[in-house]
Amino acid sequence: MGFELQTREKPYGIILNYDWLESEQNYKKTAIYNSTYLFALVQNVDWITFIFGNQQYKITKEDLQNWYGEDFSGLQSEDELKTFIQKQLDDADKVNLLFS
Repeated sequence: MGFELQTREKPYGIILNYDWLESEQNYKKTAIYNSTYLFALVQNVDWITFIFGNQQYKITKEDLQNWYGEDFSGLQSEDELKTFIQKQLDDADKVNLLFS
C-alpha cells in the first residue's frame, strides 16, 4: 500500500494505492470505511481516491456526507464512528448507490 497527499492547491486530497485483490464489493466497503475515518480525522481533506489494482474510486467529503444523510464529523470516539459506519455497510444496495 502507498499513498500520496495532494496539498499544493485546494481542494486537498489523498490518493491511496492498495496492493491486494478482493471482490469489488469489498473494495467499495473499504473505500467507504477508510474515507469516513480520514474525513472525520483530517478536517481539510476534500477528496480521496482509492486504487485497487484496476479499480479506482474517488469519494468526496460532500458526496459521502450526502450518502450518509448526516454529518459524521462530530463523532467523538472510534467506537461511535465504527458503529456509525457499520450501520450503512450492512446494506449492499446503499453501498453501491455511492458509486453509481
